[in-house]
Amino acid sequence: MTVSQEDILQIFRSFLERDERFMDLLMQYGPGFDILSDGGPQSWRFTIPALHGFACLSISRFETCDYKSFRKLLFGSPVNQYLQKFGWQISILENNRKVDLTIYCLEPVQGLLPDRHL
Repeated sequence: MTVSQEDILQIFRSFLERDERFMDLLMQYGPGFDILSDGGPQSWRFTIPALHGFACLSISRFETCDYKSFRKLLFGSPVNQYLQKFGWQISILENNRKVDLTIYCLEPVQGLLPDRHL
């Protein structure tokens, strides 16, 4: 089964919807992830290799998706345009000069109240 851009969007949609199974798996995964909440909406910090590893272990359709294909699909997807409709964005938290080492953050857009109704 081929992984699509819609599958990439579903990863982030599951976080925003606080899908119980997804959130449990996410909390257990650990390396390269950080879920933060300062009393407001949670944010999700991750590296691209960690996101790929998590997707491969927890979402069956990603099991056969190699890292290079995953990264190409992720960067080619309209993920930020999709998320911004709901008051969220993926931003670079720590630029380590290499995509694979950079830390990204899924977070509410500054000054907006995120919409949880997707």
